[in-house]
Amino acid sequence: MRRHVLWAVSLLLSVTFFNAQLLAQQSRIRIAIDGLDHDHVWGLLKDIANEPQANLVAIAEANPALVKKAKSQIAAGVSFYSDYGLMLDETKPEAVLVTTEHDRHVAILQESCNLHIHY
Repeated sequence: MRRHVLWAVSLLLSVTFFNAQLLAQQSRIRIAIDGLDHDHVWGLLKDIANEPQANLVAIAEANPALVKKAKSQIAAGVSFYSDYGLMLDETKPEAVLVTTEHDRHVAILQESCNLHIHY
């Protein structure tokens, strides 16, 4: 009987610990960035890295030089895409920061809205 109680307590503690970890992960906002064209994006990358409630999950950029620069400034584990639509579909961020050329913003906004992603 005592062994069953210990097992139940151990299981309860394990589930509680797992749920606490899951909640901690869920409380971080999943953010994606589309475009590395504007200079202010480099400050945003630093801000996101220093924000405990933010989790940068992906960046969409077609320019290899900008991708290389970004990879040298961010933590490992961020996915890179050349197509923002694919990035949004695969990584399912909760918010997307758009730092592309201004004439591309409307299309990205529409795609984000269709997927219920904050812009």
